[in-house]
Amino acid sequence: MRCFGIARSSDRTMFIVGGDTAAIGTKGYISKITPTGEEKIFVPLSASFIGPGIDVDSTQNIFIACGSIILKVSPEGRVDTLLQNFRGAFDIKLDRKGNLFIADHIEDKIYKVTPSLQKSVFIDNHPVSSGSFMLGCLCFDKEYNNLYSAEPLKKMLKKYPINRDGTAGAPDTILSDGPLIYSFDIDDKGTIYAIDFQRAAIVQISGKNQFQYLASDCMLKDPIGMRISSPGFHLQTIFIADSEGIKELKQNNFPFSPSDPSKK
Repeated sequence: MRCFGIARSSDRTMFIVGGDTAAIGTKGYISKITPTGEEKIFVPLSASFIGPGIDVDSTQNIFIACGSIILKVSPEGRVDTLLQNFRGAFDIKLDRKGNLFIADHIEDKIYKVTPSLQKSVFIDNHPVSSGSFMLGCLCFDKEYNNLYSAEPLKKMLKKYPINRDGTAGAPDTILSDGPLIYSFDIDDKGTIYAIDFQRAAIVQISGKNQFQYLASDCMLKDPIGMRISSPGFHLQTIFIADSEGIKELKQNNFPFSPSDPSKK
């Protein structure tokens, strides 16, 4: 079993989604990790695809992107299929209003699903499917004014402003011909931290096409998911999910402000 994705909870719990030893698993689990590093398996998972897509709402419901379906896990551990008929749901993020944003890496689309489960296309990069892993992970900024998306195969990172009517504005390309990014996170100052999957390294992105490697040769192995530290956990730390477990990378020379998930 290996770790794929990390989510932060407002009750100072970290949730991990993991799968089998393949690059992307099909049988897996969700586990809880406390600030003291204690891990406990929460629920087993079985789906056609288990990857890094995981997020938690303010009432401790967990949402998992599992390829063709979206799973919802209650605080008591009940697993239900919330949505179906995706081709490659890879990542999932919640906004403050409880809307789900789902990146489909095969369709190259980002879907928006309201709390009443009304599904619509939020961003459509290609009317016709163009291959796997066209889209990677998603992330909102601190104020939820912008949605960022990684496009690994194009080595691009884009920012979509959220219009007042809830639609997506014209994208701004933050990175072009940059690192191979699947997962990233944003601190309170707007600085982006990302995993370069190709080099197994951590990248700091401070502006348009401005990035530097904070760490390379840092003993990462096939890193997929990451999160900046959250309240209750070690500060100035990036948590990384790779094939060997959850690793901490302390960035004393590059301080950042951890986001507070309770602001959702």
